[in-house]
Order: sequence, then structure tokens, then C-alpha cells
Amino acid sequence: MRQFKTKGFLSLSYRTNLKTVKDTDDALTKMLLMVIEAGWTLQHELEVDHNNLEQVHSVTLYSRIVNSIQAAHLLAVYGLGVQSSNQCRAAMECLFQLAALNNKKELFPRLMLSAMENSLRYAKTKRCHKSQNMNFSHAQLAADDLEIDELQKRIDVLMSKGIMPLSKIKPLAEEADMIYWYELMYQRLSWDTHSSLESLQEHVHIGDDGEISHVINEPNFRNFSSNTYCSLKVICRAIQEVYKAVGETPSAALDSYIKKLDELRFDESIFQAH
Repeated sequence: MRQFKTKGFLSLSYRTNLKTVKDTDDALTKMLLMVIEAGWTLQHELEVDHNNLEQVHSVTLYSRIVNSIQAAHLLAVYGLGVQSSNQCRAAMECLFQLAALNNKKELFPRLMLSAMENSLRYAKTKRCHKSQNMNFSHAQLAADDLEIDELQKRIDVLMSKGIMPLSKIKPLAEEADMIYWYELMYQRLSWDTHSSLESLQEHVHIGDDGEISHVINEPNFRNFSSNTYCSLKVICRAIQEVYKAVGETPSAALDSYIKKLDELRFDESIFQAH
């Protein structure tokens, strides 16, 4: 840990840390690594209809989930538990959308509309700031105006068809029939994402007298088991959903992983280490 005092988490080694943290929950860690590898390979094996925008969108959501779960694992191994939780949460947002689309393909235009509205808000904000900065020319401002007009036209077309935006996470979880995931896991992960007072307590050492003795910033593996379990839950469900999105049948190996996972943990205990 000598280098840690000067370089922080950049001084740590994945391989070295993995050997240490696997002792915390060896069974879950081994299973996660196997599923991540299978999930990564699956991306290149799926038969995707590139003319089917909903299907393409579903597969891109799946790729984002796989990346986020890999990031969550790497961060957890390095002792960056809160940051690992953030990646689990990001993966879960994509999973809600993927599962919701599988239940209702007609949600896709609503998601498109939400994305356009977000782009429009940003474009207007950017245009406002540029107009107050003398370094931008009239031509550059005119280009921004053109972008805003084009986005507004596309939004108007969708809204004229009675399409309403869908961007909130809870309604997506409901459409995905995953409200239990949202209430039990997503909301708890959000505490870390939004820097709640409870999550920030990892940076203080409280003595036996109940008083804060000093501030700390070091590897924290208290969340390792819960984040590993959460990652497994998310990626296993994501594999099921992406198979469904492209009209294929999940492998028998995936069913085996899910059964083993259910035997190892109950959902209620996912955050017992926090």
C-alpha cells in the first residue's frame, strides 16, 4: 500500500486484487466472470436484422449493459464500491428499457421522442451560452438555430401522431414488469449515485466513542458481494432479454447459471453488506 499513498487507486493491480477479493465471495465471483465472458461472446453471435430499428436498439442496449457490468466488476475488485454501484445502476436502466421494449414494441417511438427532447433542451442551452460569447460567429449561431429547428420539426411530427415521451425510469420498470427490481435494487443503488450522507460515511472513521476520528479514502470491499450479486442478476436477465429481442432461445447454460444464482442468494439479502 506504499504506492497507494501517492497514486491512489491507480497503483492497484487487477490480478492481485482479484485474488484477494475472491476470498470474500469466491462462488459468486467465479460465476460472474463466466457469465460476463458468455455475455460478451454472445454479442458477436446474435443474428440482428439491421432494418429493424427496435431490434438494433435492443442489441445496443445489451452491449451497454455488458460494458457497465464489466466496469462494475473492475471497480468492485479495485475497492471502489460506490463507483461499482453506479455502474450496476447504469446497467439496470438499460435493462429496464430492453425488457420494456420486449413487452411493448410500440414504446420505441416514445423513447425516440424523449431522446429528441433531451437533444433539443441541450441545443437551446448551448445556443443561449454561445450567444453571450463574442468568440462565436453569426454563422456558428445560425448553424445552432438550424439544428434547433430541425429537432423541433421532428418532435412536432411525433407529437402530432399522439406519441408522448417516455424517459422516467420507474414507468420503464413498470412496463418491463420489473418494479420489484426498481424498488429493491435500483433505488438503493441510487443512494450511492446521488452521494447520500449514508454512502459518504465510507470516508470517515468513527471511533469507539462514536466520534469521528479522521477522514479516510482507501479500498472498500464492503459492497463487493452485493455488487457482484447485483451484476449477476442484471447480466443474466439481459442475456434472456436480448435473446427475446432477436427471436432466439437462450442457451441451457444460462438457465443453469440462473438456477445456481437463486440457490446462492435471495433478493432480500442483496444489500446486506452495505
